[in-house]
Amino acid sequence: MEIRSSSTQEEKDFLERGLEEHSKKFTDQDTFERDGFGFFAYDKEKLIGGISGRIMKGSWVRVDSFYVDPTHRGNDIGTKLMQKVEEYAVEIGCIGVTFFTLSFEAHGFYEKLGYVVYGELKDYPVGFSRFELYKRLDT
Repeated sequence: MEIRSSSTQEEKDFLERGLEEHSKKFTDQDTFERDGFGFFAYDKEKLIGGISGRIMKGSWVRVDSFYVDPTHRGNDIGTKLMQKVEEYAVEIGCIGVTFFTLSFEAHGFYEKLGYVVYGELKDYPVGFSRFELYKRLDT
């Protein structure tokens, strides 16, 4: 046996197929990420913010990237982008939205929108924390 450092598409496909077959022994629900999504805010023709992610575990939307240009913050652009993701999640039959943020980012903003912290990883990066958040949309 030999351990190699690599990351080919063939190797990634092997992992996904194996995990998917294993999961199907326990549930008929889709347990793997699917197509991605992206919603972007423009001021005239200038890109000023956006949010993107993927559908995870068959019933959750996972936000991977979210950014609003600092000169446009405080104008509800972030709120509107998050609302768009929530609407999208409901439209495609998902039960919630999940993502992470860092302690020097907009932690309080997400809580005002109804997101709940369910995990904290301290010193990620050193001196800060990574928070995992979620919001159920099926209640």
